[in-house]
Amino acid sequence: MRTKNILKNISFTIIVILITFSIAKAGDLFPAGTSISQTFYTLGDIYNKLIDNTSSANEGDHDLDSSGSPASTFYTLKDIYEAIPTIDADKMLTTADYMGVQGTIQTRTISNSTPVINTGYYAATDLTTIDTDLKASNILSGVNLFGIEGSYDTTNLIPANVKNGIAFGNRETGTMSPSQPLKTGQTECYGSGGKIMDCRGTGQDGEYQTGQAMDYTVIGETVIDNSTGLMWKKCSQGLRGDDCRDGSAYTYTFEDAITRCERDTTEGFTDWRLPNIKELLSIVNYGTSDPAIDTGIFPNTAVGGYWSSTSYFRSPSFAWNVHFKDGILGAIGKDESRYVRCVR
Repeated sequence: MRTKNILKNISFTIIVILITFSIAKAGDLFPAGTSISQTFYTLGDIYNKLIDNTSSANEGDHDLDSSGSPASTFYTLKDIYEAIPTIDADKMLTTADYMGVQGTIQTRTISNSTPVINTGYYAATDLTTIDTDLKASNILSGVNLFGIEGSYDTTNLIPANVKNGIAFGNRETGTMSPSQPLKTGQTECYGSGGKIMDCRGTGQDGEYQTGQAMDYTVIGETVIDNSTGLMWKKCSQGLRGDDCRDGSAYTYTFEDAITRCERDTTEGFTDWRLPNIKELLSIVNYGTSDPAIDTGIFPNTAVGGYWSSTSYFRSPSFAWNVHFKDGILGAIGKDESRYVRCVR
């Protein structure tokens, strides 16, 4: 019996030694040389991060002592597991890999090679490098397209300014025929002695009346020539008002005439200039005189000579001018004075 008790004590001693050795072999649960509060996060920190991604917890920035009972202040591993969000691959880029889920959203590059753009993530793109027509001058004034403010002047968007047969706007068709000169405005034919006669078979200008019709649109202090696309000042230089009766029509030397137009800011435009001789002749109406111009469009036009910017090649100290009494073309010295009508 005594021997049996001795063996039992020896066995118990051996078991205690083995258990002690196993615990020592497993290591210390606490990091060597540091405290728990310096290196650990709590389960609460992890839970909050998973729920709203706004946790401001810092490593070790917590107290392991609960301020209440575990049921009201702690989160279990089950709580944390259920808080892990479902990751959708179709909401991440192909370059992203989160919690073992690979994204499927392709990066798209916008180009001018196709009119169809598939759903996806878009690389940074400057649309003006893709579509060179995306510029202010091609966009209607007052319209903002992709951040570009339009500056196109709608007053010129009329059939007469669009080539014949070309559709535009609300499917209107252009009527402009660039190859044709303007009509002269003459509708009568004349026999010997200047007597008006039947135009049939005369071959005169009044019979055929070829060319583009003179067509104007008055806008404020300006006149749009719908046939040429030019914009004229309605009044001669020095005059103003709806009927051009305010002020006085002044005459200038050739150089002063150029300066006056270059400095003009009528209707806010700053690109007025003195017209060349062909431009000036385009508003002459050879179907009338005193003055030879449509006075319903260009009221109170002086019956006198108007400067052009075209020098007389034979004698460069002279320049061409048009006398609007009857539309006669002539050249005079640049130091003489004539009336002025600006164009742009």
